[in-house]
Amino acid sequence: MDFFLQTCTPQPAQSKDYFVKLGFKIVDHENYFIAYDSQMKLLIGYDRKTRPGITLLKEDWSLELEAIKMHTRVVTKEEGYFFSDPSGSWYRLIEGPSLAVPNTTAACILGNFAGISLETLDIAQSLKLTTSLGFELSAGAIDKGWVSCTDQLGNTISLMTPFSCPHMFLNPSATFFNGKENTQIIANIRSLNISIMEEITAFDPKGQVDNVILREPGGYGFFIFND
Repeated sequence: MDFFLQTCTPQPAQSKDYFVKLGFKIVDHENYFIAYDSQMKLLIGYDRKTRPGITLLKEDWSLELEAIKMHTRVVTKEEGYFFSDPSGSWYRLIEGPSLAVPNTTAACILGNFAGISLETLDIAQSLKLTTSLGFELSAGAIDKGWVSCTDQLGNTISLMTPFSCPHMFLNPSATFFNGKENTQIIANIRSLNISIMEEITAFDPKGQVDNVILREPGGYGFFIFND
């Protein structure tokens, strides 16, 4: 199964420049481009009807679709099968061969990619949809207000109840956990004149900025956190 962060861009050149600055490599296609590094892949379309979410690709989704349709409505279009979960985030399922993305050992400057984070109104329902896609519960619990689910390739989707975090929350967001290195990563981001959406001080006893949130041109959030 191929796992992509999905978004769109009204300005492809600006969006490509943004990801190149962050250290991603680019593969161009007619109606979209893929930004990728050694940890993650973003499928960025030129159709402005595309919404930020997750695209999953494999040869056949028939079994999973039967389970998903028990929990939510699925819209079938030429571009794939579409549905959203209680977080409001969109999923797109595509049937077909894998999209060729060159191998690379290079990582972007944002640090250690820990998966996708979603803030959901109904964590139990979101968990059912996520596990219907072949993900398994790997951490957390519903009664704790958060869970993480991981597939066989190590792709992770984390779900949490609303208002759990003392900062802005974009659905969906890619999360990076960098420990003590996060301060230097934030400095590297500033040095490239990358716009920072929010500087977070809530976790630091001295009120210093130790976490930041970015927003790429198509609207996807990036949490650059120390833990």
